[in-house]
Amino acid sequence: MRLFFALRPKADTRARIARMASECGIDADRLTPAANLHLTLQFLGEVDAVTRIALTRAGGRIRAPAFALTLSRAGLWRRAGVAWLAPATIPAALVRLAHDLHAISTTLGIADEPRPFTPHVTLARRARTPPRLPGEWSIEWQVTDFALVSSRTLAGGADYEVVETWPLATAASD
Repeated sequence: MRLFFALRPKADTRARIARMASECGIDADRLTPAANLHLTLQFLGEVDAVTRIALTRAGGRIRAPAFALTLSRAGLWRRAGVAWLAPATIPAALVRLAHDLHAISTTLGIADEPRPFTPHVTLARRARTPPRLPGEWSIEWQVTDFALVSSRTLAGGADYEVVETWPLATAASD
């Protein structure tokens, strides 16, 4: 099973991101379907059933605050062909959550991701042009939970299934 930890926007935020992606002139072979929009916190790769159970237990022990995330930058990684949205300012709570999840994967002996954590939402793959965005724009995202997600690669793209979701603490639940 191929797994990753992710932030998954609620349906209304996913719809706003998908609408923006379809309207910003990305020349790409494949826009990310709204249902697949996410921000990867920690890629885990192929894991067995025992490791999946350990990840589920460990994820449930994470204590982190909810936070607001403002997606206000867009770009294209030309070499990878990935059009993306990202925050201009990365909240400390996001960095801490990604760090804690990285620690879990390291403790479980899962291969370390060699690339630095670069929070972004993939808008399209095999993109040839960067997103063309209007002057002042942003998408506000209230991050209230994180998930363990399984990924299967299909002919038409990826199929994601949420394995488990955990809430982040709000001020009232602290």
